[in-house]
Amino acid sequence: MSFRLAGLAVVGFRVDNQRLFSGGLLVKDQRASVLLVELAKFEAFAVPVYLFTYHAYCSWMPDRQRGFVRRHEGILPPNRALSNIYKRQTVDEEVKFNAQLQRLLIDELVTSCVKQNWRLHFVATTASHVHTLVSWRSAHTWKQVRVSLKSSLSRRFNKDQGRRRWFSEGASRKRIQNKSHFDYLVSSYLPQHRGWKWQEKRGFFR
Repeated sequence: MSFRLAGLAVVGFRVDNQRLFSGGLLVKDQRASVLLVELAKFEAFAVPVYLFTYHAYCSWMPDRQRGFVRRHEGILPPNRALSNIYKRQTVDEEVKFNAQLQRLLIDELVTSCVKQNWRLHFVATTASHVHTLVSWRSAHTWKQVRVSLKSSLSRRFNKDQGRRRWFSEGASRKRIQNKSHFDYLVSSYLPQHRGWKWQEKRGFFR
């Protein structure tokens, strides 16, 4: 993708010599470059870039003090009666990702992305969920990637920690549309999470 502004061409933006998204610079006028860099931050990605979130089993019940999420309805206020119904239907105890499990989550996500030739940018964990920021160049849909990563996590946990329900049904997704959003995630939102984290070229950190 490219566009023109005042006769100046804006072409592919590169991160670590990989064309992740469009919106870089090919200009001769240095005075215009700052403006074009800012515009590039809002140019759409050229490849799928998604933030997937997987929740620990029974970690987001309706009686949660901060409310709970229902598909297509967003965040709803706490509901103790509904929570009691959900708890009667559970097949395993609540899962909490301790430090050991958080590192296991990250290790399997790194391994799975390498095998699939997907690019893992960032992983952030807490006791209740894991965020996975990933991009890919293959023909896979976001749903295929989301399901594949979760299946890999479940298999690894069942093998290393024993068979049980480790994750809640489904997973949330958020498509990252531009560099501005991407930069916010990797520099602010994801690093704020309290558990173990992983970032490409940095590795594990807390």
